[in-house]
Amino acid sequence: MVLDFLITNGVLDNGDQCTALGIKDGKISLLETEVTAPPPAKVVLDAGGGMISPPFIDSHFHFENAFMMGSRPNLST
Repeated sequence: MVLDFLITNGVLDNGDQCTALGIKDGKISLLETEVTAPPPAKVVLDAGGGMISPPFIDSHFHFENAFMMGSRPNLST
């Protein structure tokens, strides 16, 4: 199997070391903490010990629901 994208040498957002995170057909297909020889990939990115996280921009976010969980009162009334 040849991955579309491979990130190596990263840290997950929970603090776990991640030696290989692979993406195939738009989905995570490999997530390993101890891989000495990851599978081949079309694109390889060495995270250099940086954090691997979900995107910071969520394209399916409902702005109309922001701050509705009691963190800020609705002053428009």
